[in-house]
Amino acid sequence: MPLEASRLSTDEIKSLIKDNWGYNVTEIIHLPLGSAYCYLIDGDIRGFFKEFQSGFDISSVRRETGLVDCLSDRGIPCAPFCRANTGDAALCHRGQVLSLSRYIDGETVDYTNPIPEKYRRPEIQTEGAQMLNFAFRRTEICRELERNAGAISESLQKSL
Repeated sequence: MPLEASRLSTDEIKSLIKDNWGYNVTEIIHLPLGSAYCYLIDGDIRGFFKEFQSGFDISSVRRETGLVDCLSDRGIPCAPFCRANTGDAALCHRGQVLSLSRYIDGETVDYTNPIPEKYRRPEIQTEGAQMLNFAFRRTEICRELERNAGAISESLQKSL
């Protein structure tokens, strides 16, 4: 459930997607998921548009983009982010972070929708756990580099 009311009308969303990503949108369906406003969009692209709550840091979306790119490059199916005409995967509009990714049809597994029987085989669960572990380690490495970027930079300059 979103933490605050949406600030965008359907027409604004269509305009933002056209102006920033270059896609025409013919249909927008609100999806009641998570803490952001999520929309399934259809038109030139079938996509997943997110309107994050105010105060959300755009760098979080940029980190997620790097993680998705890394996983995708290794053959792990992911919904890739669409790059805006600025080259960035997210943009800030009136202080609010927005993103667009390709929509992947399928089932979402969460606390309200348990794992389907056909995926409950141990080898599939093991592979899924390995992917999750890889993603977690990649995210933790990025966070550690961000936390220590200044110290690493100083250390490198001293060694030159």
